[in-house]
Amino acid sequence: MFSNKQLALFYFKPVLDDQDEVIVGYYRCRCSLVRQQASRTRWSNLAQHV
Repeated sequence: MFSNKQLALFYFKPVLDDQDEVIVGYYRCRCSLVRQQASRTRWSNLAQHV
């Protein structure tokens, strides 16, 4: 069984701005959907999308 963090990091990549800098807390799924990592749920809200 994989952890929520492992699932999220496999399916999501950090979102970059126009200067190719990471936008903290935002991740793009392989399906192109951008989601925000909720601070109180850690990785579970991203893993739920998968």
